[in-house]
Amino acid sequence: MNTDPLGTLPEVSIILPCLNEAEGLRFCIYQIRDMLRESPLSAEVIIVNNNSTDASVDIITSAMKEFSWLRLEHEPIPGYGSAYLKGLSAARGSYFFLADADGTYNFGDVPRFVSELNSKFPPKDYQMEGFVKCIRKNRGLFLSPTGSGKSFII
Repeated sequence: MNTDPLGTLPEVSIILPCLNEAEGLRFCIYQIRDMLRESPLSAEVIIVNNNSTDASVDIITSAMKEFSWLRLEHEPIPGYGSAYLKGLSAARGSYFFLADADGTYNFGDVPRFVSELNSKFPPKDYQMEGFVKCIRKNRGLFLSPTGSGKSFII
């Protein structure tokens, strides 16, 4: 696992908008940590603070002392769209994964998803529960699982 933000570019950028997510944020960060420990993926995690008034920023700042792959960005314009755009502009990975920072997503699927994208064989009915979007940089691939389990690839 190469997660040195100053080393080679990461394979994966996980972007998490955050507005008052203190309750689930630690779980989310540690789930990503566990996934990275068990995977050969290189990654960065960008949490975009979107005007949190709870302990979210303190939790992120504390975790950044332990995890070099974790980054904090601030976006003062409210809303998911603004937060995602801020994270995407800061992302350096070949793949971008967009998810919430509330601890409800299974980040253990990220390595399998990247493997399928690398093999250019994402099944039409592929479902990675919880992930809203995956964008493959410079390849034009966009995956958006729906509630029915069907995905759209453009």
